[in-house]
Amino acid sequence: MVIQKIAEGLADFSTSVDALGDAYEYLIGQFAAGSGKKAGEFYTPQQISDILSAIVTLDSQEPKTGAKQRLDSVMDFACGSGSLLLNVRKRMGPHGIGKIYGQEKNITTYNLARMNMLLHGVKDTEFEIFHGDTLANDWDMLRELNPAKKPAFDAIVANPPFSYRWEPNEAMADDVRFKSHGLAPKSAADFAFCCTAFTF
Repeated sequence: MVIQKIAEGLADFSTSVDALGDAYEYLIGQFAAGSGKKAGEFYTPQQISDILSAIVTLDSQEPKTGAKQRLDSVMDFACGSGSLLLNVRKRMGPHGIGKIYGQEKNITTYNLARMNMLLHGVKDTEFEIFHGDTLANDWDMLRELNPAKKPAFDAIVANPPFSYRWEPNEAMADDVRFKSHGLAPKSAADFAFCCTAFTF
């Protein structure tokens, strides 16, 4: 009986509006607002997300012509709940992105991101969210050394957690991402995230 009433209620919603996904996004935003500064680790505020997604969807060769028609892939290496990736998708339209990639260290937030994708109608074949630490280079796909197999992304977005603490070790000093710039201090992993962004 309860399921039947829910189904009847959902039938009243317009199919042109992503009500369930928008409601989920709203609740994540409200939770983030009440969580203080740690919320930045899993949620990008809508205003920042709008600006970042507008920038990466512009035609980089000639920005005056407006947005690109299509992105084959978009990547967020600190994706949190996936709201920034979804904002890029919303700007490009449901068929404007070939595949969405993301990486998230926190297991709870990683699961939030996957759920967020599904609730916004992104099929499981259209996204790949990996549970791993970008700074530790956990994802095999991103460690590919063969240039022919090395992944490339049409757009990279990120709102990395600033002043995030990390534990760099001597082996990381040989990592191509940090070799030219040196390792960031333990209290400022945001510098390490910047080095990582430039290697994609």
